[in-house]
Amino acid sequence: MRAGTTWLLLLAVCMAAGVYLWMGGGDGMEAGRRQEVSRLFAIQPDRIQELILDRDGLRIECRKEEGVWRIVVPVNARADAAEMDRLLTVLSELRRGEVITAAERRDAQLSLAEYGLDRPQARLEWSDGLIRRELRIGRLSPLGNTMYVQIAGSDEIYAVPQTLLHIWPDSVVSLRDRILFHGDPRRAYRAEVRRDGGVLQLQRGDDGVWKLQRPVTAKADPVAVRQWIDRLFDLRVIEFMADVIADPSVYGLGEGATQVTVWTEGQPAGQTLWLGLPIDAEGEWIFARRQDSLSVFAIPAKAQEASRVRSSDVRSRTLVSYASSAIDRIQLEQSGGGIELERINDQWRVRSPQEWPADSERVRELVATWTGARIARFFDPPVPEELEEAFTENSLRVRFSIREQAGVEDQQRWRDLDLMVSATPLSDGQLLVRRDQENSLYAVEGARMEESIVNPLYFWNRQVIDLQKEDVTRVRQQIQGREVEVESIHASEVRVRFPEDGIVQTNLLREAVETLVTLHADEFLLQQPEDWSVYGLDEPEVVWTVRLAAESGIGRVLRLGSRRPDGRVYARTLGNNTLFLLSAEDADRLSQPIVSPEELDDIMIPDSPEQE
Repeated sequence: MRAGTTWLLLLAVCMAAGVYLWMGGGDGMEAGRRQEVSRLFAIQPDRIQELILDRDGLRIECRKEEGVWRIVVPVNARADAAEMDRLLTVLSELRRGEVITAAERRDAQLSLAEYGLDRPQARLEWSDGLIRRELRIGRLSPLGNTMYVQIAGSDEIYAVPQTLLHIWPDSVVSLRDRILFHGDPRRAYRAEVRRDGGVLQLQRGDDGVWKLQRPVTAKADPVAVRQWIDRLFDLRVIEFMADVIADPSVYGLGEGATQVTVWTEGQPAGQTLWLGLPIDAEGEWIFARRQDSLSVFAIPAKAQEASRVRSSDVRSRTLVSYASSAIDRIQLEQSGGGIELERINDQWRVRSPQEWPADSERVRELVATWTGARIARFFDPPVPEELEEAFTENSLRVRFSIREQAGVEDQQRWRDLDLMVSATPLSDGQLLVRRDQENSLYAVEGARMEESIVNPLYFWNRQVIDLQKEDVTRVRQQIQGREVEVESIHASEVRVRFPEDGIVQTNLLREAVETLVTLHADEFLLQQPEDWSVYGLDEPEVVWTVRLAAESGIGRVLRLGSRRPDGRVYARTLGNNTLFLLSAEDADRLSQPIVSPEELDDIMIPDSPEQE
């Protein structure tokens, strides 16, 4: 192929590509450029600072002040932000169709009157602070699907969609803001209600915790506060009643009217709503106004209900704000006696007055009782004298602590919550509690105060013998002076050490060993009784001695004393001076001879196994 022909073909391809692009087959950038050209105005809605709408004798002037749209003519009121955004968005996206130049009008001998622009039916004017523009709106085109507009200062006339007039507000009311509290309710940090009965004030601290400041200083219920604030932010204006008022008291909006104020982050000042008299006989609506405007409007009467919120409605009813899982130490004190419990490596122990593994179930019950307790009534100052007198030397003092800093014992830091519980419950069974030296008192339901709660033995772990069954090599049983001893108790045939001709009751032996290795006290009673004979433990009815493999340590000795009417038996272990009770079932299993009674009639073992 000749070089000239090649160049001709290349030129033809380039021309075709050019035509394709010119006809709209180009890339998105070119399409976007043509789209921008088709817009009537190159404006950005968020930069507009002033907007004027003038139609049918109604002129509405709007101005943005500190980022907030306000209507300044014919009333001074806040504008509906969403409606303003819609107006400006439609204006910025307005597309132009046919363009009629001044020369074309002269050639056709047409004046502005033929386009309805000598006396425009409406005008739009806006400014971004630097440039001011005015759009004059004429009549509909003959076909009715477009209308003629002209930019002031320009000779050209444009045809635009007739829907332009659809954005026009029917009245200034439709452009007015009906929201009473603006912003995000989750960003509220302070709220206040002023009324004849006094002031209620709530404040959210830097830690995010809501607290009552007035009429009392107390913790607030975050859920109740949030729900109350949400109700305020949900309120809307039902109807605008008057824009100029001579005497606010006519509407109940004068001095002494109820005021609700909410402060939110990012707002220069609080937003205050004044609440007035009922409008209708049914009381469904009330008069109201905002502090930043003299306009009076109607709002639902539920706003009045929200303003009647009491401190008890938003006050925290949680007595112990710590989670059960977070509590690491408990101190109980009553009438000079006390106990300290501490969680160490997720295991509870009795730390004082004597170290002992704690009964985890009872500690959990104690914690769950108090963390789940609810305040039923508040007694704020001045507290009745008879309630103050309920706190005596017999009052229970409770301290729950969270470990804030771990370390050696004298370097640990704790966060404490102190409670004082009255010596006797109230008439309805509720407990009277004072918290953290607060001036208020609380009637608490759901909490329980056991009489033995400050007795260290109440929280002791009730496992009195803790052994591994495989470590037991021999057991000796003494019943009313008669003794037997067996060994190799895990073998298929248990060997009797003495008496030599004794016959082991294997099933009874197995039950007894199972009971011994996991023996639990049914109840701890006393430490170091003055007289063990009172309980039949000076000369016990039954004595068990358990011998262990050499590497497992020393053995154990259990003594069983007198039986109580309820079937339980007094008992103690050698080396521990604590008196406890065994259940009737455990006592019965340990009181059965492990060698047939017939074989023991004439057998006496002279040496005592406890003296070996």
